[in-house]
Amino acid sequence: MALLDRRRTLARFLPFAGDAHPGIRAQPECVVLGVREGVPPSAKPPVRIFLGSEPAQYRAERVFFWSIEQVRDPGRIYEIYLMKELVGFDRRRWLTGFTNYRFAISHFAAGSGKAIYNDVDQVYLGDPGEMFDVDLGEHGFLALSDEDTSVMLIDCARMAPVWTLAQAQRQRRSFMEAKARKKTGLYGPLERMWHARDTEYVPHQSKLLHYTTIHMQPWQPTPDRYVYQHNPVGEVWCALERAANAAAYQVFTATHPSQQYQTLCTQIRQACESTHTPEKLRAREHQSRPEQQSVSWYDFVSLSETGRFRKPMPEVVSTDVLDCLPDEDVPWVLDELLRSVRREVTVTVTTTMRTSVLGHGIHISHRPRPQSWWVAQLETAGCHHPEKHWQLIVHRRNAWGRKVTQSLEGGRRFNSSPTVWVLTDDHPGNTTQSLGLARALGWPNEVKALRFTWLVHLHDFLFGMFGATRLGLQRTQSAVLSRPLPDVVITTGWRTAHIARWIKKQSHGHTRLVQMGRKGTHVAHVYDLAISCRYFRLPPDSRRIETLVPLTEVSAEKLGQAAERWQNLFANTPRPRIALLVGGTSYACRFDEETAYRLGAEVRSFAAAMGGTVFATTSRRTGLQATVALKKGLGDSCYLHEWQPDKSENPYVAYLASADILIVTGESESMLADAAATGKPLYIYPISKQQLDLWTQLKEWIVARGEKQRLGLRGTIKPQRGLQYLCARLVERGIILPQPDLHILHETLVGSGIAQFFGSSVSPTSSAGLREVDDIAQRVRMLMGMAPEASVVTRTERIVKAANAGSLP
Repeated sequence: MALLDRRRTLARFLPFAGDAHPGIRAQPECVVLGVREGVPPSAKPPVRIFLGSEPAQYRAERVFFWSIEQVRDPGRIYEIYLMKELVGFDRRRWLTGFTNYRFAISHFAAGSGKAIYNDVDQVYLGDPGEMFDVDLGEHGFLALSDEDTSVMLIDCARMAPVWTLAQAQRQRRSFMEAKARKKTGLYGPLERMWHARDTEYVPHQSKLLHYTTIHMQPWQPTPDRYVYQHNPVGEVWCALERAANAAAYQVFTATHPSQQYQTLCTQIRQACESTHTPEKLRAREHQSRPEQQSVSWYDFVSLSETGRFRKPMPEVVSTDVLDCLPDEDVPWVLDELLRSVRREVTVTVTTTMRTSVLGHGIHISHRPRPQSWWVAQLETAGCHHPEKHWQLIVHRRNAWGRKVTQSLEGGRRFNSSPTVWVLTDDHPGNTTQSLGLARALGWPNEVKALRFTWLVHLHDFLFGMFGATRLGLQRTQSAVLSRPLPDVVITTGWRTAHIARWIKKQSHGHTRLVQMGRKGTHVAHVYDLAISCRYFRLPPDSRRIETLVPLTEVSAEKLGQAAERWQNLFANTPRPRIALLVGGTSYACRFDEETAYRLGAEVRSFAAAMGGTVFATTSRRTGLQATVALKKGLGDSCYLHEWQPDKSENPYVAYLASADILIVTGESESMLADAAATGKPLYIYPISKQQLDLWTQLKEWIVARGEKQRLGLRGTIKPQRGLQYLCARLVERGIILPQPDLHILHETLVGSGIAQFFGSSVSPTSSAGLREVDDIAQRVRMLMGMAPEASVVTRTERIVKAANAGSLP
C-alpha cells in the first residue's frame, strides 16, 4: 500500500510516474438483461446502470451482475454499461482503476435521461429499478453525501455541463465533487437503504451493500497491495458467489460474447477470406503442430458464429491462444472447452506481453496476466466440470529475467480412487486429525511415520516459509518416501509440512497437499487446501477452509465399538452419567491445584443435584499435583481414571460413547472437538488464562496493530498503510503467528447450540453432532475432480453464518 501511495504522490508532479496504461475501450461495454422468457414485458423504461470496474475485479463484476439477476423485475430491461480500461483517462492519481469514470457518465449517456452509477465492489439486495424510478426533482444527482459518490442516481442532462469528459479524464475526484457542490441544489440525498457501507448493512432492510473497506473485500482483488482481513458482513457476498457458481453463471457467453471478442473474430475472419479459405488455414496450422490436438483461433471464430465448436473434440486438446482473448470472454471459453473435450485440456499462456504472427499476415497480441489469475479461472471452470482434467503451462520470467516454465494441474486425472499418504509425527493430536480425514475419504492410504532431529527447527530460518527440503528428517527412523508418489498427501503440524512440500516438488506438481494445524497452515497459498480453525485468527485465503474445531476421529462407528468393548464400564450406577474430560496447563491457560480442586468439587455438586454419577479422566497435560487435587475435589462418590504414559487401556472414547452428559475443560481444543462430535449435551468449563511471556505479548501487539482500523472523513475505514500495513503483512507472511483465541471457540459453540458454559442457567441439549471431517472430505473430493456428494455449503459455514449474524440473507 505504501508503494501505491508513493505512485499517486509522484503522479502529481511527474508526468511519467504511475500507471499510464492507455486503456483498450473507447466506449463502455453494454450488457443487456432482457425480459425473461414467458414474462409479460414491463411498460417502464429500461434501467441504465453504469458500473466502474478494473481487470483485478473480475470476481466482483460477476457477483455484481448475479446480484441484479436475483432481485430485478423479470419483465423489465436492464442495460448495464461496464466501464473498464477506458481510453483517454489519466489513472495515475486514482485510488482504484475506475475512480473518475463516474464523472463521464453524462457524456456516455449522450447527456439525456437518468442513469445509476455503481462501484464494482457492491451488490444489490433490492431491485435497482426502484432506485432508478425515484424522482430527482430539481437535483442533478442523488448520493449518500456530496462527498460520497460511489452510488448515484444521475440526471444526465443536468450534469453534462458540470461533469465534462475532458475534466473527468484529467482532474482529480475531489475537484469534480467540489465543482458540483458549488452549484446550489445540484446534490440531493439518497436513501441510506440504497447505500449501506460494510457494517451499516441491516439484514432485510438494506437494498445495496458496499464493501468500502478495500482490505476487507472478500474476493481479495489486489493481494500485492493489501493484506486482506475478515469482513463481518463478507458472508453476504460469499453466499452470492456460491450461488452463481452452483448455477454456472457467466456474464458473457458463447451466444453473447463481448464486443471485443466479436471485433477480434471479425478481423481474423476478414483476413482469412482475403487470403485463403478458413478451412485451409485451419488445416495448415494443425499441420505445423502435428503432435498436438490443438484448438486454434479459427475454432474460436466458429464458436462465435455458432455458439459451439464445429468439429468433435478428441480426448485431449491443447490451446495456446487463450491469452489473446479479452478478460471477459476467458471464463465462458474455458467452460466451453471443458464441456466439449472428452478428458483433458492443456492451456499454455505467457505472463509477458508478446505478439504472435500466424503466418498469413495476422498479428495477435498476447495479454499478460498473472499466473494466479489463470489458476483462478481454470479452478472456477473446473468446478463446473469436475470429471475433466486440466493442465496449465505458464511461461514467465523470474526475478533475474530468465525464462522459466511452470506446470499446474487440476480436475480428475484417473478412473480409480486416488492414492493417499498420511504423514505423521510423534504428536498424537496431529495424527488423530490426519487419520480422521483419511478414513472419512475412504481412499487407499498409507501412513508414513516420520521422526525429526533438532535441525528441523532451522528449516524455515534457512529456506524460508515456502521451503521444500528434507532438512531435519531422521531418515533411518522414518518411513521411506519413494516413488511412485501419491496423488494426495495429508498432514498436520509444522514439522511434516515442509516434507509434504518436498513431495509435491518431486512430483512436479502432480501431488495435491492437504495441510492442517495452526502452525502448518499459517501460509495457506503454498498448499492446495489449508484446513485451520476459525479461532486460530489466521488471515483469509482462497485456499483456506476454516472449521470450528480441530478434525476428529470420533464417529458413530467408533463410538459404537467403544460402547460394546466397555459395556460394563458404568455397571448399574445412577443416571445421568456425567463424563468429565480434564485437560491441563496449556499455552494460554494454567490448570493448577486450586483450579483442579474447584473443578472436582463443582462437578461433584452438579452431579449430586441431579442424582447422577461422575466419571472423570485426566490427560497427559493434567500433571500429578493437579490430578491429586482433582481427586480430592471429586470425593469418594466419583470415579477417576488417571492417565499414565505406560497404560495402553484408556476408557476415554467409552466415556464419550456411554455418558449422558459431557463436561470438558475449556482449554482442551481436541477434547471439545471429540465431545461436540458425539451430539450429546456438552458443558464447557472455562479455565483462567495465564500471563503471556514478553515475546508472545509483542506478537499479540503486532497482530492487534495490524487489525487496528483508521476512519476517514466519510466515516468509512481507510485503506491500510504505514505501520498497520507492515504489521498485517508480517502476519500474512507467517512471520508473526497469532495466538488462538479460545473465547471465539467457546462463543461459537455456545451460540450455535452445540454447548453451554458450565454453571449456565440454560441446559444443553442433544445435537446432530459436529462432523466437520465429512465436510472437509467433500472439499478434498472436489479438489480431486470428483462430484460433491451434497451441497457445496458446509455445515460449518452455516453454523458460522448463524453465530455471526443470525439473519444474513
